Amino acid sequence: MPRFYFDLKEAKLSLEKNQTPWTPALPIYFGLDVALEKMTAEGLPAILARHQAIADRVRGGVKDLGLKLVADERFASNTVTAVWVPEGIKDSALRNGMRDEGVHVAGGQGALTGKIFRIGHLGYVSMADVDDALRALKASLGKLGVLSAATA
Repeated sequence: MPRFYFDLKEAKLSLEKNQTPWTPALPIYFGLDVALEKMTAEGLPAILARHQAIADRVRGGVKDLGLKLVADERFASNTVTAVWVPEGIKDSALRNGMRDEGVHVAGGQGALTGKIFRIGHLGYVSMADVDDALRALKASLGKLGVLSAATA
């Protein structure tokens, strides 16, 4: 089914004229080039180890705050951590509190809407980014009265 930007018939007709049917999204290609250079410099084993360490730091920090993870850690992805919203507070209040601290996190989708929030940690993410997210989470939980004196 042809679409405006994914009409293979138009693309083929333009290719025969050594052209593109539309102005290509050049910034995407330039960004991809830079990203691939950075990935090559870091190396695949180091990238995988970094993502594992970051995921471990997020999950450990979340648990240290007394929150529960959605996924069993044995099977969790190193791309995102899903966390149950503590009972008695709204996910939007928690996420808005984190946003006020400069960190944006995603909410749940479908049947998990309002029940979980997600901290993404795939790609160009550092330990400093993770620490900022955990700091914002702790601050938001504190403002909502969720943290006990022991975890605050």
